[in-house]
Amino acid sequence: MAHPPHALDRAPGPPNWPLRRPPLASPWPEAPQYHLPQTRSTVEDARRLLRSAPRNGALITADYQTHGRGRTAGRRWVSEPRRNLLFSLLLSVDAVGAQPQRLPLVTGLAVARAVEAVSGLACRVKWPNDVVAGGGKIAGCLCERTGGWYSVGVGVTCNQRHGLPPGAPGELPASSILVQRGRSVRRWLLLQEILAALHRLLAEPDWAPAVDRKLLLRGEWVQLEGAGRGVPRVARVIGVAAAGGLTVADADGRRHTCHAGSLRLPTARSAR
Repeated sequence: MAHPPHALDRAPGPPNWPLRRPPLASPWPEAPQYHLPQTRSTVEDARRLLRSAPRNGALITADYQTHGRGRTAGRRWVSEPRRNLLFSLLLSVDAVGAQPQRLPLVTGLAVARAVEAVSGLACRVKWPNDVVAGGGKIAGCLCERTGGWYSVGVGVTCNQRHGLPPGAPGELPASSILVQRGRSVRRWLLLQEILAALHRLLAEPDWAPAVDRKLLLRGEWVQLEGAGRGVPRVARVIGVAAAGGLTVADADGRRHTCHAGSLRLPTARSAR
């Protein structure tokens, strides 16, 4: 079934997926835009597209995912059909530039700016790849590299009110723009804003201060999961490192840089 207001066409070559007609406004106007009423995961679809016909700026959107996932193995991102924004974007290494580790952060910032522009909802970026509003997670992204290409998978909880899971200890609960703002948002308008904001940020050499201004938990003590050897398990967030990592300080004030892992709120002050 076609998803209004866009009629769907068929792509002439592999993969034989429906093309969006007319296409959304995009900074990559020559790149194909595929729309799938249902799929396992746009992240998996992006991998297929990279093996067959990659194009810089190629876009895959879906109304429903049966196996959507995030950075954590075994954890699925569940979305009601046609309520939320689910997409993957292909970018060449040249488009991403010399600091590829920044990609999840600038994607998060692009989502935050777009949500603010479309809905007026104030957002923050949680290192390394989440967007938070009103104390709940409303978006996440998963960036992967395959050869000379990156895929950027994004899920934004837009218009879902029910079935949003509570957060585990130290984690934020899931939320949505509708829950936080009290009104629905136009998914495809939001996507156009995200694409435009990401395109601008990829060309911005001084991107780190912009992320810092939106950084959640800056100046606060957090628990670090999977940060690697030499990085304290409990530390205070200082800010974004130049290459896209996170600078933290231990209890003695010594600074460390995280290039992997995730943040959790301490369950007790004594954890320090």
